[in-house]
Amino acid sequence: MPLARIYIPRSTYKVVPKQIHEQHPHPKHAVTRYTQKTKIKKKKLVKKKYLPKQTKKTWKKPVQKRGKKFQFLWPVKEPILAKYGTFGEQANGIVNTGIVLKVPKGKPIYASRTGLVMFSGRLKGHGNMVILDHFDNYFSVYMKLGKIKAKKQNVIVKSQSIIGYTNQSDQHNILIFEIKKLNQSVNPLKLLDKNRLKN
Repeated sequence: MPLARIYIPRSTYKVVPKQIHEQHPHPKHAVTRYTQKTKIKKKKLVKKKYLPKQTKKTWKKPVQKRGKKFQFLWPVKEPILAKYGTFGEQANGIVNTGIVLKVPKGKPIYASRTGLVMFSGRLKGHGNMVILDHFDNYFSVYMKLGKIKAKKQNVIVKSQSIIGYTNQSDQHNILIFEIKKLNQSVNPLKLLDKNRLKN
């Protein structure tokens, strides 16, 4: 307020002997400068353990192994070679890219190995046909089928499962069975058990 007086009590001051100036009852503490000290992290010494190098695991396609000799199984239970039914050039001038089997009517035809159905349908000049991919550059081909059971493509068919049936029109029909490695025809008799052939 204007012309107001401020009363400051002096009773709180302490009189110290040989004191020149009055001492405040609550003296200010000494001002200390604040310096930011960076903390140095000490690295922990870790003993190196000599572990074997880890190799990257790569995915591999499944490969069926059926022994050194017989990699494939017969597509019919009682295989009988037809006349001029062996692999290669025949006496009548025909060249077979597979083997020709005599089969009775209405009998099941089995997958020679586990594989993926690459083709299933009718092809001109070959009749009903099924092609299986066996994941190791080998393919098996089944031609002259009477009826196809494995109709869905891109489906895995297990070994010795029924993929079709022989023709029911005649008593004696034929089944053409081929094995290909990539695009080259291979003699199926080299990969099948010949001892199971019927005379």
